[in-house]
Amino acid sequence: MTIAQHFTNAKQTAAVFEPPNRVLVEFTGGDRARFLHNFCTNDIQGLAVNTGCEVIFTNIKARAMGYGFVFAGETSHWLETGTAGLDELLKHLDKYLITDDVEFKQRDDLQQLLVTGPDAISQAASAVQTTEAINPLTQTSVGDLWLRRVDCFNEPGVLIAGSEADLSSVRSALGDVAGADTYEALRIEAGLPLYETDFSADHMAPEVGRNEKTISYKKGCYLGQEPIARLDALGHVNKSLCGIEVVGAEPPVVGSKITNTDGDEVGTVTSSASDPIDARCYGLAWLKYQFSSPGTELRLGEKPVTVRG
Repeated sequence: MTIAQHFTNAKQTAAVFEPPNRVLVEFTGGDRARFLHNFCTNDIQGLAVNTGCEVIFTNIKARAMGYGFVFAGETSHWLETGTAGLDELLKHLDKYLITDDVEFKQRDDLQQLLVTGPDAISQAASAVQTTEAINPLTQTSVGDLWLRRVDCFNEPGVLIAGSEADLSSVRSALGDVAGADTYEALRIEAGLPLYETDFSADHMAPEVGRNEKTISYKKGCYLGQEPIARLDALGHVNKSLCGIEVVGAEPPVVGSKITNTDGDEVGTVTSSASDPIDARCYGLAWLKYQFSSPGTELRLGEKPVTVRG
């Protein structure tokens, strides 16, 4: 299939991917929930068994050290994340691992498939032969496989994790696997950021633009909480990572400068991709706060830019 066909399937039925550069980290030990809770922005201790949440890991200055999804199990907590910056994140966590009953390891023996689209739930369930409900931000096991619901592309999405041998029959049942180019186009169109591509330890967690999904303002003390609370009290950050739409079929070059209608520089493109179907492009960009509201009209050279919600 072409990129356009896979993209269309992801919007109308379902598409299957081997998520590029994604990995699982398993946390075990009796203190694992408290430990994770202390180093990320969301409420890990409040998670019921087999539920999850989106998180940003922070240092004492609330700078982003990593990003992903945490799921709580009966005997393990699982972090689904990107490989970029992972070594530094694990070193950061290990530095604070003193007397806690916690162990963690990167599970390179496990692979993942992502099924995404309106029919993703039924197709994933059929492929693994389960009738269990697959609700948002929950996980369930089917034999040696794990199914985790992560609607990362603004459509129902299921991550199926297991060994290469266990996934082989599932892959066959799901059919053609789409490529990384289609995955990237969907990621950028959905506004899903990548660590070390769209943001890094140079940025504070509230600047990433996913506060409602990643930050609990009611949880107990954690590393970086005080700077985040101060930013919340101020009412806004000075800059924010935003989704943008650009007219034309040629995606903007990463690093391109965005200006307001007066020609003043107000932002920088971090990711971009063409829509495989329509003559338009999507991107992620850092924008000054006063130009970050959805619907704001900006410029990229001679091309109009619209901030997306």
